[in-house]
Amino acid sequence: MSTLLHDLRYAARMLAKSPAFAIAAVLTLALGIGASTALFSVVNGVLLSPLPYPDAGRLTAIYDHSPEFEHAPVSYLNFLDWQRDSKTFSSMAIYRNQDYSFTGAQPAERVSGSMISADFFRVLGQHPILGRDFGAADDHVGAAPVAILGGGFWKRRFGSSPSVLGQAMTLNGTSYTVVGVIPPSFTFYRPQRDVYTPIGQWNDASFLNRNVDVSSHAVGRLEPGVTLAQASADMDAIARDLAATYPVADKNRGIALVPLKQDIVGNVQPFLLVLLAAVWFLLLIACANVANLVLARSLGRSREF
Repeated sequence: MSTLLHDLRYAARMLAKSPAFAIAAVLTLALGIGASTALFSVVNGVLLSPLPYPDAGRLTAIYDHSPEFEHAPVSYLNFLDWQRDSKTFSSMAIYRNQDYSFTGAQPAERVSGSMISADFFRVLGQHPILGRDFGAADDHVGAAPVAILGGGFWKRRFGSSPSVLGQAMTLNGTSYTVVGVIPPSFTFYRPQRDVYTPIGQWNDASFLNRNVDVSSHAVGRLEPGVTLAQASADMDAIARDLAATYPVADKNRGIALVPLKQDIVGNVQPFLLVLLAAVWFLLLIACANVANLVLARSLGRSREF
């Protein structure tokens, strides 16, 4: 311990005698280490850390597949058939992002929202922190309009008050009853949504047409022990049955499965890895520059040696 303290005191005296050298070395290393640390934090959060859902490795994005589009939006009627006939998914949900005009309260505002099927939060392993989740009785045309609030919106507009349950809120001119609140930490593909409504209540003619895709997407949770290849074979069989049953709507259409982690990261993975390699090279250059400074300083003291 005494030797270490002696070495530290000696190093401090030497740096104090050469402040220009000390500042240059510290700034050079700080630049390299800071950039490397910052980018590694991004890479760790995006590529290395698991998704913030229970048993996230079983989550899969499900797309319609056609000769024109490898990953296309999903027809709602096709989704209902997938959900009913699949033997390899323990649960499956469909969702569609939908912004709303929130009126009837001051001030009125445009809020971000999602239409979701009743199993959406259960697929992702999420549970309301207040109230209840949607059920099958909520998820069909003619059911009473109900809504679940995002935790951030609940805090911002309702002051995190538990009395929000049972309150009415007007979205796009329709009165919805608040039945639950999802945790403020929950996100899915993008920043938090403000409000969630049952997608099955939407009676738009295009949405209920098997020939039309209206920007809906699906996510599923594989049964324990089921591989992606097994699930793909299962869904391919369902797609063939649908093509035979609905030759006009589902001809030449298949089902594409993508691990949710891969789907969320998308094409950014190669870019981040190249950028990380470049920043590590920057750190190497910084170390080499400091080594050159030390070498130059040593050459300046060659007469002493």
